[in-house]
Amino acid sequence: MLACIFTLVYASSARAQITDATQVFDRGTQALHQGAYSEAITIFGKADSLGFESPGLYYNRAVAFYRLDQIGQSIRYLRRARALDGDDPRIQHSLSIVSARIEDKYSELPAPIWKRLQRIAVESIGVNTMIALGVGFYLAMIFLIIMRIRRASEGPWQRRLKYFCTLNAFLFLFGGFSSSVWPAYPDESVVVTAELLVREQPDSDASISDRIHEGLVVSLLTRVGDWVLIQLPNGAQGWITGDGLGAI
Repeated sequence: MLACIFTLVYASSARAQITDATQVFDRGTQALHQGAYSEAITIFGKADSLGFESPGLYYNRAVAFYRLDQIGQSIRYLRRARALDGDDPRIQHSLSIVSARIEDKYSELPAPIWKRLQRIAVESIGVNTMIALGVGFYLAMIFLIIMRIRRASEGPWQRRLKYFCTLNAFLFLFGGFSSSVWPAYPDESVVVTAELLVREQPDSDASISDRIHEGLVVSLLTRVGDWVLIQLPNGAQGWITGDGLGAI
């Protein structure tokens, strides 16, 4: 009874929070249409803090930043919108327009074949589903082994089925657990300041190896204090201070 009451109260509270966030989002959209871009950004931030997550929220927030000529923040939220709805042509078109204003033009390093296969598996199946399938095939394999011990013999189809379950258990479990440790997509951030200096070491006195500018998306490799080791689209690596990045 207490569990049921707690569930009902929690569900009611969650619905109320979603309702509040939706109303905040509508106010932000109205401010955007009226040209009050800074106000719209502030309101959309409140909706985001209330747990409201949608392609429309991130898209409108990106538009507001673009109107204020903040290219980095615009790309940041367009990328978030695309992650939620990659098939929306409006998001894709806007992202191409904003990306054309990025000063840095790097060739993109192609992902290795194993990484592309991992991304296909994660996008089509999902990490949790892969692990669940792996466990299912593993249990089926154990069942077939027990049946083989009890009967002291096995037919050709049982042998093939056992090998099939063993292979799939290994593939799905390995793919699921490895993807949970090494994500299919890198942790990415976008440069949100005019310029950042890329240094060879995490030291303000180290040699400058490159200069990157607002709007460039980089991969985050590791952190040492206030310094972040990044990888550029062409595979080059270097250290920058993390206060000029916006997480995607």
